[in-house]
Amino acid sequence: MFTTYITGHQSITRGIYDSLPPAFLLFIAGLFLLFSLKSQNLTRDLKTSASIVVELESGYDKTSEIIEFLDSQSLVRKGSVHHISKDQAYNLMLDEIPQLADWQDMNPFRDVITFQLNGVDEPMRNSESFFHRLETRSGVSQVYIPKSPSDETITLLKRISYIAIGLNLILIIGITYIMYHMVHGQLNHYKHRIRLLEKVGATRNFIRKPFLLNITQRMTLSAAIATLMLTLAVWYFNESWSGLFMISAGELLVGIFFLIILGLSISVIGTYIIVNLYLSKIFQSDY
Repeated sequence: MFTTYITGHQSITRGIYDSLPPAFLLFIAGLFLLFSLKSQNLTRDLKTSASIVVELESGYDKTSEIIEFLDSQSLVRKGSVHHISKDQAYNLMLDEIPQLADWQDMNPFRDVITFQLNGVDEPMRNSESFFHRLETRSGVSQVYIPKSPSDETITLLKRISYIAIGLNLILIIGITYIMYHMVHGQLNHYKHRIRLLEKVGATRNFIRKPFLLNITQRMTLSAAIATLMLTLAVWYFNESWSGLFMISAGELLVGIFFLIILGLSISVIGTYIIVNLYLSKIFQSDY
């Protein structure tokens, strides 16, 4: 009965109104999380998106041995090793360079193998040995390594990620502060009813339950509103941008999961602690 009284006492409009401030903060927290994820993913993609080209010597017929060597290396991204024959290279470049048609009987290209690095920092620092072994293998004419993104770009992306994480921590404190005042306001409003329940022998769990349920309902509504706002923001962002800067469905799902877990964790854990402290205070004094 007490649970029904607490959870059903306020109107739906009031419940939605009270859910908007934490919903907005959850939405901003979700955006910052997506910025952090995107910065980390961009850093990884910039390190690994460019293909390294291994040019083979003319007439070399043991291509499979080099492919097996590359596939066995932890530095090489799995599934990224591809062999392009000289005839395939000729056909690929014919549309770009029509003059190649005049050289049909004298193909200027050689067989090549392309691959990508896996982007793990530790092996990247020790890659000199790997490339030395590759370049000195029989049948390898030349290894072409694309220019890496500048250290300034990588540092900037990492800094954006760290800033986003720091701002999220501030927002979590803000959400907790709002929730504290929501719970404390309810406790003060029902102070006399709580005292009455305590006098008739109600347990703390019985008194605590309606407040936990009420705040969890509000925070669930806040998370739902924030999820809708975040989804619309990502849709608008992806419509305005393209390429590497687009936010993937996987990143959005991580953001939504983060919002739900954050909202429910703060509401359940925070309310439990706040109500316990409040009950201890009023039961041990004339508050």
